[in-house]
Amino acid sequence: MKTPSRTDIRHECGDTYYNRGASYQRHGAVLELQIKREAANEVFFEASTRGSSTQPYQQEVHLQYHGKHCRVEGFCSCPVYYNCKHVVAACLEFIEKKRQQPVAGEGLSQWLRNLENSAPKSNPNAHEEMGEFLAFVLVPGTQPLEYDVEFKVVRRLKNGLLGKSRTPQTHTLIHAYNKPRYIKAGDEEIIELIRISQGNAWNHFPLRGPAGALALEKMVRAGRCFLLELDDECHAQWDDHKRQMQLKWQPHPSGALELKVGVEDGGRIALMDPVSFIDTDSNTVGRLETGNFNLAQIRQLMRAPLLGETEARQLSRELLLEHPGLALPPPVELPVTRVENAIPTPQLILHKGDTPYGITQLAELRFDYDGHGILPIPVAETSVSDNEQQLIQIHRDLEAESKAADTLESLGFRFLILDDNRLAAFVAADSLVEAAGLWKTFLDEALPELEEQGWQILVDESF
Repeated sequence: MKTPSRTDIRHECGDTYYNRGASYQRHGAVLELQIKREAANEVFFEASTRGSSTQPYQQEVHLQYHGKHCRVEGFCSCPVYYNCKHVVAACLEFIEKKRQQPVAGEGLSQWLRNLENSAPKSNPNAHEEMGEFLAFVLVPGTQPLEYDVEFKVVRRLKNGLLGKSRTPQTHTLIHAYNKPRYIKAGDEEIIELIRISQGNAWNHFPLRGPAGALALEKMVRAGRCFLLELDDECHAQWDDHKRQMQLKWQPHPSGALELKVGVEDGGRIALMDPVSFIDTDSNTVGRLETGNFNLAQIRQLMRAPLLGETEARQLSRELLLEHPGLALPPPVELPVTRVENAIPTPQLILHKGDTPYGITQLAELRFDYDGHGILPIPVAETSVSDNEQQLIQIHRDLEAESKAADTLESLGFRFLILDDNRLAAFVAADSLVEAAGLWKTFLDEALPELEEQGWQILVDESF
């Protein structure tokens, strides 16, 4: 026996009532449903649905099937009266009730055939193209690193070649209730994802964000996606192996250095979420590993300025000193002295300083690596310092640094951060008298032991 589709109900009752009614049905608002008459092409049932009133509302619903379409005429005792959210809830409950009914022998056999036929084919890109079908052609978009989708309707000729294509009216794809016959299984989901990806774009269909990325994969896996033009030689294939984004500084015709943002092993970046690549030479499409650069950062990389010799050295120096965690290659190699396998010596600078808790005594923690001092923040595998003559890159022993901080905490200190990158310890006390006592114990007992262990103690006059 036929049942209406959820699309039928949404079309007949409207999006607003459908969404509210679906929520009602999910939360068990339909209290009772009785089928009064059921024939091959129509159903009449009554229902009782809880609403905002103290008493449930009563519904009388008549479903009439016309081919693949179902007409819904629902009357309700609520103020809306016709095809309201309570009617939607009742219709969805009817669908659920029919789904839960035991399947007769013939229906069970059909279900088993459907189950077997739904198994994936051995080659997910090998789709039998019968009659006209919808093809998706990817072309460069109006924005850098973006791609647009062009819809084409085409059929395969008896000689195996693609016939002459035509461009469908987009409203027949997106808004028409009765979809054209060339729409294949899965196309409606792809079209909806493209519509979401389109956003506020007018008269073109860019692939953007998560919806665009998902649409891209589904188009290619459907076997009807083409790159740049509708030709079998441009038939796109999905590559499950990620490629790497490539950043290179290259000479510009002006003599300056230019940042080239590309893809290792070929292809162009396609900005969506996740970022993807499109390789028109091999007709492959897949995801791109961007080294933790997000979409906004990749757009910034595309706007990198041209660098003269002075600017190139300046940027290289700033990358090493101020942005060591940024995975951007320096434009030029600078002479750097590397300090490796050095054992850090903890340094304590005792001074008085301003804190969120007022002016108090502090023990500021730093580390010395073979005569090169560094601040413990930010925490990183390497730190670069500038002694005005050369750059010093220090490979840090983070475990040893952490043990030094743990030692201070075990002595009753707590840490706070000064000026974003200076780490200072202070005593946590409820009164000045208690704080003075803790400091005296530290200076008389703990400090000599730390000095014996090799700690360097520097006392400022303010202390």
